This record gives sequence, structure tokens and C-alpha cells, in this order.
Amino acid sequence: MKKKKLTVLEETERQTELMADIEGKIKELNEELTEKRAGLKERLDAANGELDKLNKRRNKAGEVVPKPILGRYEFIRSRLSHPVIVPVEDAVCTGCNIMIPPQDTTCCRKVSRFLAAPTASASSTGSSIFPKLQSLKLFRKTKNSF
Repeated sequence: MKKKKLTVLEETERQTELMADIEGKIKELNEELTEKRAGLKERLDAANGELDKLNKRRNKAGEVVPKPILGRYEFIRSRLSHPVIVPVEDAVCTGCNIMIPPQDTTCCRKVSRFLAAPTASASSTGSSIFPKLQSLKLFRKTKNSF
């Protein structure tokens, strides 16, 4: 009987030590979790601040763009995951550097039309709006798009 009692006491002591170790690990993990949540909150606040800045720039650019073009762009943007609008300059799509047929170039000059470029995954429009956007220093000209 004493042997059983001694065995049970030893097992209880071992289980108590294991429980203390586990509780220590839980405390460490909770502290780490708290630190990471604080870091995540800081990163999220920074990202939201950057998003606000970008939305302000977008709204400022939207003031320069004629309403029919902006409406059409918003329609395209809602349908495509990565819409790109590039200007047509001298009857050449600046996105894919392919000549646009004369009848389509005429339509582009109306500024209210977008054309899907034949080989590029971009839409093309007349180039009259792009200098206005560049003058606001909202967009930088790149090789394939604004």
C-alpha cells in the first residue's frame, strides 16, 4: 500500500512539474503573441495611412480626367483585376507599340473612347489626358503605361 501511495505521489509531482513547464511556455507564447499583435497593428496603421494618401492622389487625378473617361475607366476597372490604360501617340499604342488602324485612331481622338489593344493587355485612349495627369506629378511615365 505504501508503494502505491509513493508511486502516486511521485506521479503527481511529475505531472505538477510538467504542468508548470507548460504554463511557462503558455506565458511566453502569450507575451510573444501580444508583441506580434502590437507590431501587426502598427503595420496595419501604416498601410491604412498609405492607402489614404493613394486615395487622395487618385481623387485629385480624377478631377482632371473628363467624366466620360473616368466613368468608362471605373467600368473597366470593376471588370478587370489589373486594368491598364495607355495613350495612343501618332497612331501607335504605347503599351504594345503596334499601329492602331486609322478608323480606330480617329475614335481615340474623341477622348471618350477606349480601345482594347490587339496584342497588349491594356486599353488605349487618346493621349490628350495624360499630359494633364503628368503635370500634376501624380504619375510617372514608364515604358508600358502611366
